[in-house]
Amino acid sequence: MLASCDMFDRLRQDLETLEKERTQYFGMVESRASSGDSVVVVYMGTEDGSEILDFRVLPTPGEFEIWLYQRNGWFFAFADTNRDLIFQPGENYGWSNFGHPIYPQKFARQNIVIEITNAGSGQPPPPSKLIGHSPDGAAQLQSVRIGELAEIDEVRFSAAAANRGLWKPYAAVQDEVAGIFFTEPYDEHRVPILLVHGIAGHPAQFKPLIDAIDRNHYQVWFLNYPSGLRLGTLGSALFHVMEILHTRHRFEKVHLIAHSMGGLVSRHYLKECAKKQACDYLQTFTSIASPFGGVKLASMGVEYAPAIIPSWLDLQPTSEFLSSLFTKPLPASVEHYLLFAYHMDLSIDDVLSIESSDGVIALSSQLRREAQDEAARVIGFDQTHTGVLSDPQMLDTVLEIIESKDSFR
Repeated sequence: MLASCDMFDRLRQDLETLEKERTQYFGMVESRASSGDSVVVVYMGTEDGSEILDFRVLPTPGEFEIWLYQRNGWFFAFADTNRDLIFQPGENYGWSNFGHPIYPQKFARQNIVIEITNAGSGQPPPPSKLIGHSPDGAAQLQSVRIGELAEIDEVRFSAAAANRGLWKPYAAVQDEVAGIFFTEPYDEHRVPILLVHGIAGHPAQFKPLIDAIDRNHYQVWFLNYPSGLRLGTLGSALFHVMEILHTRHRFEKVHLIAHSMGGLVSRHYLKECAKKQACDYLQTFTSIASPFGGVKLASMGVEYAPAIIPSWLDLQPTSEFLSSLFTKPLPASVEHYLLFAYHMDLSIDDVLSIESSDGVIALSSQLRREAQDEAARVIGFDQTHTGVLSDPQMLDTVLEIIESKDSFR
């Protein structure tokens, strides 16, 4: 109990630090001049663009979300007509607040509006140090890793690190272990497979699948993230990172495979894709033992725990996050394969009194009606929640799914 109390104390301190140091910005980029162009939103610590703090890539003008340190800064956006992430003379652009700095407000989300006009007509001049340069690789406060080479068994991706990401999510962000990592240098001739772990999960849990993948035809990427953060924030961040990677590499196909809560993060990402009419490179979404209907224990944690892990709020069966998860259909290019698990090591008395599950996630949650309705196939495995990741039949099924969408002959 003392250890448990200590964990909640550390969680409370971590969340207090997040509230003190970061501000959440929700923005809208509007443009009549470049309605079909990709947009790059840049947040700068200096008006001339010599200090780039963070950035976002949007497939078209629209909404964006960004968490930033509480310091004054400037928001600038440009229409990236040739999709090279570089601001070039003649490209349409716009400022927020007519080129004046934004002053963050503590404990409040802030709304940012940027209007892009023809070559910046009616706007202050563009930031001189940004002309001819890309914010990609220059963002000083961007703690997310994008396309960095890594091995799944590194200490920063260990079970202990995953536990830190659950109980001290903000500190884990500062550790710079979040992002999409490549297991080998990018190869334009091989199709990426993106793996997404669940709550308190880590990339090494996918090792049986990674070992089974044909590396002559596929390359493995994995998303690592602090699983204590809000799921909408994680899903939106996944969209942001994938847009940057797509702009960098122009890949034509990706397969998405997610376990447990990773399926919820991934489904929110797909909702963002549908909303922005983007991500036509996505071919398949395979969810494995994902709690699409929520987790009842999360509701108990929210009600009774001395401090609340933020992701618990979204895992509640009645949460707004889950209620809106299926309000947008999948992008037209994507087929969803819903894999569920149902093995429990219980006595007869237990079976009579406990809801059917995989030992962690209830079957009723894995098989939420909306998830089944959108799925191309629904396939079950007599395995536990984590045991399913090494089940030979499940591995064969996943490989069959992705290989059926690709022709290498």
